[in-house]
Amino acid sequence: MMRAVLLSFFLAACSTGQNKSNERDLPLQKAAHYKEVVCFVYHRFGDNRFPSTNISIDDFKAHLQWLADNDYQVLNLSDALDYLYNEMPSKKTAVITIDDGYKSFLQNGLPLLNQFNFSATLFINTETVGGGDYLNWQELNEVVSRNIEIGNHTHTHDYFLNKPIDTRYIDFEKDVTEAQALIKKHLNVQPKVFAYPYGEFDKPMSD
Repeated sequence: MMRAVLLSFFLAACSTGQNKSNERDLPLQKAAHYKEVVCFVYHRFGDNRFPSTNISIDDFKAHLQWLADNDYQVLNLSDALDYLYNEMPSKKTAVITIDDGYKSFLQNGLPLLNQFNFSATLFINTETVGGGDYLNWQELNEVVSRNIEIGNHTHTHDYFLNKPIDTRYIDFEKDVTEAQALIKKHLNVQPKVFAYPYGEFDKPMSD
């Protein structure tokens, strides 16, 4: 679970993309010595039914244009972690992550990422794959083929801190393991990174 531990600290300083939708100039501080990473977290794209987790297509394009104009390299999360920990960072670096795997990412978000030649990491909760507004496995395979990393977001996306302490960690480990197996089975990739549902966890969950 080392990647998950790294991810928890990594995302603590992330910028949440949908909360920046009115900040077209994106007044972000320059990363000191390039040893910091600007992280954008998104969920839905151009889906006004869910304003709290949605970003407009125009605002998302503005975010990407800002990154391009300011000479950021945009990496998926695994590559960014490798870059930070295994090399001497020499470039301004940004990471784009997308949670849950909604269809609006493939329809509205991914074409813009491809237009800018940017990578990203998509965290999926496997129980919802193919249901409602969620991407199905065939669509997720297309996402993978278009330079997007798949991350583990558990199977059920439960809020595990509400579970009884005597079953919490067994349930959590089972959920993560099941998601890992399903992603491997259907996408033929082994996720290297993990995101906690709702971004919350306790210490035993990170051990």
